[in-house]
Amino acid sequence: MKELPVLHTPRCVMSRITAEDILVLRQIFDDELTQKYLSELQSLVDTNESIKRIMASFDTLLEQDEGMIWGIRLGEILIGFVAFIDLSCKPTIFYATHPSHRSKGYMKECVSKSIRYVLDCGLCSYIQTEVHNDNTFSLCLLNNIGFKYIMQDNIKTQLRIDIC
Repeated sequence: MKELPVLHTPRCVMSRITAEDILVLRQIFDDELTQKYLSELQSLVDTNESIKRIMASFDTLLEQDEGMIWGIRLGEILIGFVAFIDLSCKPTIFYATHPSHRSKGYMKECVSKSIRYVLDCGLCSYIQTEVHNDNTFSLCLLNNIGFKYIMQDNIKTQLRIDIC
């Protein structure tokens, strides 16, 4: 089994999500803002068992160099996650933070670190994402770390960062 590398930011450790993290992930996925901004995931993470299945699917994606998911830890506490999927054809990032740990800069550190890792390892030459237009925190975060706007409609903005 391929190992997910442990990444360190100034304040956080990014590592594999374990079975012990499911209850915190449940809180993250049940949060109103997570449900609004990651609505595509809601039917996939509606039970603890479905969250375990998603985590297992990321093990398969990691083996195939098609994706990965890091749990973000502040000390021993899981405070969020950063995930990548479809690395060979449409490399996409998505992430979420526990409500009690938002607006503290943790996600900016972790998104930056994980993007640098994925791009430096040559797993892809760009990363993209879609963000709801009213998710100003996420739009600002991505803009601050170098994502460029590609397209915008009435609901979402598509952004992309290329290897430098």
